[in-house]
Amino acid sequence: MLKKHKNEIFEIIKSEGYAHQDFEFKNINTNVDRVLVKGSSLFFDFYQQESSFELYKWVYAIFAPKPRNSNITPNAEYFSKVKTAFTSWLKSEVSQFIAEREGEDLFENLKNKAEFNFEDFDSDIHEKFEQSEIAFIKTKLLELKSYVQANFESSQEQNLKIESAILYLSEAVETKSKFDWRGLLVSTVFSIITTLTLDTQKGAELWNFTIEMFRQIRLLK
Repeated sequence: MLKKHKNEIFEIIKSEGYAHQDFEFKNINTNVDRVLVKGSSLFFDFYQQESSFELYKWVYAIFAPKPRNSNITPNAEYFSKVKTAFTSWLKSEVSQFIAEREGEDLFENLKNKAEFNFEDFDSDIHEKFEQSEIAFIKTKLLELKSYVQANFESSQEQNLKIESAILYLSEAVETKSKFDWRGLLVSTVFSIITTLTLDTQKGAELWNFTIEMFRQIRLLK
């Protein structure tokens, strides 16, 4: 491949908003050059035709669970058309890989946030709640129940399960240590997410709502 063509490929990657360090240019043999997407099985091969520096065939890898390639183009085309094909590949295949690599994993976020802590309780985490804290928590649990009922569709059976779980939390706050009750809170919210079969986005919304509610408990310190 001529340097001017390599440079044009470089500029296309830049113009499409990708980081050049995510790509690698390799010479496979005398007539084949490859653009690789690092950390993936994706590639785009340029088959230089012996009759002209301007003519190419091409083949590329498709973003899929099981790696597979497109069919090599039957006819050689001028480089201007190859550039269009390469740009389309970036938009249709590479974009999916980058989005998957850099996208937010909401369930993973939920798991990470499961370390939810009452920051001000470090010194007395194994003690029981004070009466003022118990009253605050019970009020917040009622808000949690109302939020779930108002924002997520549920059957009568699901509602009964959720109400039972929140009632248990309300009773447990009077007898459990702060540490033990925190664990019950986390497991109960995850149980509600499972009971309602919420998708990752809605599950994250419920978890974030819970975090914000009980984060306020430090105001009682």
